[in-house]
Amino acid sequence: MTRHLPVLTVAWALAYGALRAAWALLGAPDLPPMGEDLIVLTGWAPASLCLAAAGIAIGMRLSGNSRVLAVAGTAVAVALLAADALFLLDIVGVLTFGVDTGPELAALASRLGCAVLALLLLASVARYRRGMREACLRCGRTDGWHRWTAVPRWARAGAWLAVAGCLVRVGAQVAVGFDGMPLQGSLLVFEGGFLLAGTLLPLALVHRWGRVWPRWTLFLRGRRVPRWLVLGPAAVFAIGLVVYFGIALAQLAVSSASGDFDGGTLPLAFYWVAVPAYWVWGWGMGAAAVAYFQLTRPACAACGRGLSRLGGWSPSHISGRPEPSASRPCAA
Repeated sequence: MTRHLPVLTVAWALAYGALRAAWALLGAPDLPPMGEDLIVLTGWAPASLCLAAAGIAIGMRLSGNSRVLAVAGTAVAVALLAADALFLLDIVGVLTFGVDTGPELAALASRLGCAVLALLLLASVARYRRGMREACLRCGRTDGWHRWTAVPRWARAGAWLAVAGCLVRVGAQVAVGFDGMPLQGSLLVFEGGFLLAGTLLPLALVHRWGRVWPRWTLFLRGRRVPRWLVLGPAAVFAIGLVVYFGIALAQLAVSSASGDFDGGTLPLAFYWVAVPAYWVWGWGMGAAAVAYFQLTRPACAACGRGLSRLGGWSPSHISGRPEPSASRPCAA
């Protein structure tokens, strides 16, 4: 599958780029919540990024060792994610069945297309960089790879930082009150998911009960937790929070400095507490997710690295010793 990443990236970039070019030339439809599906980069800019992504993917297919291509690919992918920041609101709308209204289908589809292109390009860059350092093209492991046997301190700190960010955000809302926010229906679903994503999820990333079902789960106890059940939501929300509220923080700083800030019924101080809290939450979650990813990585089917003495990864495998590396050749 990984060997086809550059081809998939080129195909997706050209298809999505054609849509962006058509919208730039003929006019894009009015898409909620801001009239346009992307932010920061609009008009011909998204189409240009798609063309750049296709060119970089082709370059990586033809060239085996160019740091310029790797850096350029990463920069284009980050720019696409920044332009696609509103996709976080779409995800929240889908998960809560629409607190006010669900996401508009055309806007959701377009932002999803942008997110897919960014992720395909990042995956292509990751594969390309693995080839540059002679690592396995599928898993990225090298002969010097060692298994992680414990959650690092920085990951635990990140998890608790995420919890702190969530609680600070809740505290800011309590301070200004809940006037005009009827806590009923889908909004209760949103609030419940909000608290779970800010407390249970980051802690699950750094505790054993996030990798192995605990005793109170009855017939599931002792079984391995499907890694993407925890890692998937954590990665999505970490990226979404960092990107969306990173942009929001920059806009807040500019509007505060220029004096044209308009926060509606909420004071400026609320935003200066809530927005950085969200951003810190995202970074903390991301750090914990990186550790969870490493701790739960399965053995590679291509190179064999990651196999335990029992023939595979086990959630109870904490030997304290690095695993021996397999010497089988790596497949592309």
